[in-house]
Order: sequence, then C-alpha cells, then structure tokens
Amino acid sequence: MHNIAIVNRVEGNNFFLVHIKDYDKKEKTERDFWKIKNQEFQSLNPENLNLLEGEAVEYYIPEGKTIVASFTILILPLITFLLSFGILKLIGLESEKLISLISISLMLASFSFNKLLKKIGIKETLPVITKKITKDNLKVIQSECKDCGSCTACN
Repeated sequence: MHNIAIVNRVEGNNFFLVHIKDYDKKEKTERDFWKIKNQEFQSLNPENLNLLEGEAVEYYIPEGKTIVASFTILILPLITFLLSFGILKLIGLESEKLISLISISLMLASFSFNKLLKKIGIKETLPVITKKITKDNLKVIQSECKDCGSCTACN
C-alpha cells in the first residue's frame, strides 16, 4: 500500500511523518471538539534520501505487515483471553472471578506485544519511505486523483 505523507520531524535516522489531509469545516470542528491531533508515525529511510521537515514523501507498507500488525493488535489479545480462560477452566480452577482476573491480565499483557517487538529492535513493522515528492509532482498527483479513498494524496 503506497501513501503520501509530510515529513513532520527528523531525529537523526528517525523520520516521523504525518498524513496529508485538509478537513472540511464540519470535520475540523469535530476534531477540535474531541482534541484529535494529526498522528505522526515513524518510518524507515533505507535509501538514505536527503529529507527535510515539511517535504512530501511516498511511503510503502507491505500488505503482509498490515495483516500482521492487525493480528497482533486485535486478534492476539482475544485469543490470549480465550485460551487462558479455557486452560484455567481445564486445570480445574474453581473461582470464576480469579479465572476472569488472570485471563484479563494476560489479555492486557498481550497488548504490549507490539511495543516489545519495537523495543527489542524489530523494526520490520515500520513503513518504508520510497521516494521524495516535489511540490509540482504533488500538485499533479492531487489533480489526477479521482478521490479513490485508497491513498492520502486525494484528500
């Protein structure tokens, strides 16, 4: 999946991007009410492109990484809860409250699995910057885009 973003911050070899999106008045008011800010995200720059803050870039997230990230964030905690609940019942633990407490604790611990992977140095889940986009190219991309909804350039 290819998307376009703006370099928001550069810290050494760490590049932090934000999506390009202009919000209409209603959507902006709702975002202000709920205090929603543009979320920045870290990305890799394997081609060592010379990037400055405010420049537009194209980044790539392989579909497999998206599926793995979704699994570890959404499905893994559910599986952890169900398995631990079932195993504790099979072992013969009598107290429903204790079984539920242990299962919920293990489920909450499984939410930190992604953070643990990043902490030990596994950065394969990060998006990869593929190319720098000039302002002229960005205008051409936005004018040719048919508001497909599959990229951030047409917003």
